[in-house]
Amino acid sequence: MRAAVALAGLVSLTGACSSHRSAPKPAHGSGGGSAVAVLPDVPFADLDREQRAQLMRDVVVPALKPRFQAHDPAKHAGFGCATCHGASERFEMPNPALPAIDPRDLTAWHARDVEFMERVVVPEMARLLGRAPDGAGCLACHVRK
Repeated sequence: MRAAVALAGLVSLTGACSSHRSAPKPAHGSGGGSAVAVLPDVPFADLDREQRAQLMRDVVVPALKPRFQAHDPAKHAGFGCATCHGASERFEMPNPALPAIDPRDLTAWHARDVEFMERVVVPEMARLLGRAPDGAGCLACHVRK
């Protein structure tokens, strides 16, 4: 029993030190057992659909929700998957439901919003998804205008 507790503690610490993954979460359909679904520490593109959904649900939304809500509390009070992905359950990006943009000319947008996206959202998404910042830029989410 002590060995199991020590191993569980070691696994927790190892997961906490991972570059962009959260602590393990119980696997779906585990029947309440001790099985956990551990996300591999690989780029987002290398995860399967279920792992991507788990990363978004367990890591990305909790990391970005307070940032979006601090930026615009009224607009982002209900922040969640639909904020970026829309009502579709396909979760494909870029999302045509988001405003189309021309990343070379952002003058049509409020400077405060552009700065928030450039300084907060893009670098955080790059970190969380294991991408270079240019791989998480404007056109990763928005369609080109």
